[in-house]
Formats: sequence, C-alpha cells, structure tokens
Amino acid sequence: MTTQKIALVTGGSRGLGKNMALSLAKKGIHVLLTYHRQSAEAQATVREIEALGQKSAALQLNSTDVKSFDASAVPLRKLLLPDLLGNQHSG
Repeated sequence: MTTQKIALVTGGSRGLGKNMALSLAKKGIHVLLTYHRQSAEAQATVREIEALGQKSAALQLNSTDVKSFDASAVPLRKLLLPDLLGNQHSG
C-alpha cells in the first residue's frame, strides 16, 4: 500500500500560497488550502490543482483567530475521513 501525501497550504487563494499549492500539486501531492475572504480565488486554485491530476479542497479559515480553528476542523474531517475510512473497511 502506498501513502499519498497531502499538503496544507494557508493563504492558498493567491500570491505565494497559490504558487506553493500549484507547485506541490505538480509534484504529485494532494493539496488542502485555506483562505480568509477570497472564496472565488480559492475555488479557482482548487480547479487548477485538480486539472493537474491531484485532489484539492479549500476551507475558510481566519488564521489570526485561534478560536475559529475548532469550527474549521469539522469540514476538514468530512473531507479526509471518508477516504481514510473507505480504505480500511472491506464491506
């Protein structure tokens, strides 16, 4: 069984974060990116990553507000757990 790498890139909707997310995807790494306010740009980056053949998703996260982290964990679990659990259950 091979292990697929997943990168978390904060601020992945534009600038350096977007460039890093695309660079990782070109290396065969799935990318989970966060954004604060730039939802449309984040979704565009997700589409670019998917066009490179990698899985990707964008989550809204205000990295300056630590109290918001727990709320962001719920969608993160929904994104990651089906794949992780699906590989362990045989029926």
